[in-house]
Amino acid sequence: MSATFNVPSHAKPNLLLRNDGDFRFTDITTAEVAGRQNTFTSLFVDLDGDRRQDLVVAQNTGQVEVFRSLGDGRFTSVPLSTGYGFWMGVSAGDFDSDGDQDLFFSNVGVSFPASLARGDLHDDQPYAGDWLLLRNEGEFRFTDVTRESGLAGMGFGWGSVFEDVNLDGRLDLLVAQNYVKWPPHRIFKFPGKLLLAGAESPPHFSAMPGKTDPGYGNAPLIVDLDGDGRQDIFWLNDDGPSRAYLNRSPGDAVIVSLPDAARSLGARARIVGARSAYTREFSTSIGLGTDQSPVWAFAISPDDREVWLEVEWPDGLLAVLDDPPRNERIEVDRDGVQVRAADGKTRALDARYSGTGAPRAASTARTRSSGTSSGSGSDG
Repeated sequence: MSATFNVPSHAKPNLLLRNDGDFRFTDITTAEVAGRQNTFTSLFVDLDGDRRQDLVVAQNTGQVEVFRSLGDGRFTSVPLSTGYGFWMGVSAGDFDSDGDQDLFFSNVGVSFPASLARGDLHDDQPYAGDWLLLRNEGEFRFTDVTRESGLAGMGFGWGSVFEDVNLDGRLDLLVAQNYVKWPPHRIFKFPGKLLLAGAESPPHFSAMPGKTDPGYGNAPLIVDLDGDGRQDIFWLNDDGPSRAYLNRSPGDAVIVSLPDAARSLGARARIVGARSAYTREFSTSIGLGTDQSPVWAFAISPDDREVWLEVEWPDGLLAVLDDPPRNERIEVDRDGVQVRAADGKTRALDARYSGTGAPRAASTARTRSSGTSSGSGSDG
């Protein structure tokens, strides 16, 4: 087996289709976004805080590609040198809690010898086998913090997702593993990874024993299976039964739910004044051919006394809810906020709405009174 990075027939151009409604689509693909590689997955996410959905593409035999949205259906390529790899799963999450969305990409890791995996790469095409964690520095500048975060030297990875599974206020990382067509994985399988984030900067991720998936993993799904407000884990497998783990982590959380609809795309939520300092953004395709839950659980400690919830939509509409209730599902939409109990009954909550239309900065502070911006080597 030899990898093919430079064989034109190995890959086909991508398509970008604009949804015109009523199941009518217009092809707005340009040569820049079409590419000529074996693309595995892509993700729309706002990377620079301008409320526009940028495009991230994981090339299975190429380099990671990032495109900045110009706001009119056109995109322009952002220079990014990641090396040529087998990029597969992609996920976005504010793992360093600075307000913008960072990026993680899975890869074959140490499962394949580099001499075999680099295939037909030319001398000026550097091979990259490790996973990749890019810290978003703003203005489309990214820093590779893979090694500092303890993610180098891992084994074959597929779909991934960021989630605070232990409710400590930091986003953890889950990565599905193993390749059904790779003979060594029939004898020895990687366990799949639930990697807990530490308090360092950048956070160091350490594998949590148990709660993993020794099958031929495809992707982890995050969903509240038992309705207790904690995000549970469902591992999708390609060959064999899937696995589910119920989350029994102690602690309280503010549980935020957005409509699972197109109008929520690009909306962001955060809790101000709480141990959970990260920002979540509503997007699809995180993982590998999967769509994650539109529900977020923000950890709250007993010392978090004066907190409030902010939800902001791409058009600048901002909803602010003071002292949000703990451990109850808060449903936030553009025209109101309510709590939904386990029996389906709802009660309205008094939220403040405003909309300035000003560009959203990657890191902002908001006043409680007005709600306006004030600026500012491994086991595999």
